Amino acid sequence: LLLLFWFKYACTWAHVGATFQVPKSTCQELAMELLVGVAPLLQAAFIKPMTHAEQQAAGFLFDDMQEVSAVVDCTVQQCTKPKESFEEAKRHFSFKHNRYGLKNLTIHSCNGRVMWLLSGIPASTHDLTLLRDENAMNAVN
Repeated sequence: LLLLFWFKYACTWAHVGATFQVPKSTCQELAMELLVGVAPLLQAAFIKPMTHAEQQAAGFLFDDMQEVSAVVDCTVQQCTKPKESFEEAKRHFSFKHNRYGLKNLTIHSCNGRVMWLLSGIPASTHDLTLLRDENAMNAVN
């Protein structure tokens, strides 16, 4: 329940702990245990790469751009400044967005199905660097 509360309100762990009257560290531990356990099930259910030919056969193509088989999107989720050395902390700083954060890359097929997902990458990493990841390129191809 506390994980759903955290997802819905996007609040701090301290707020979740105060709401459920448990320590912040306990909230984090429980949430991470649950996420680690559920991640393979979610990945199997929702992340299914399709080749361009499979998308054509299923009719999942953009009407105006038949040659396009995927949409790539990178987002930065803001976070507090990491309590690390300056050199480590600056990896999480995005000068483009002027904030500390973690970057997520998602690749979607034309029907909206997630083909590839990278998350928790330091915000200073360039979008193209993430896209050059071998697995991401395989998902697009």
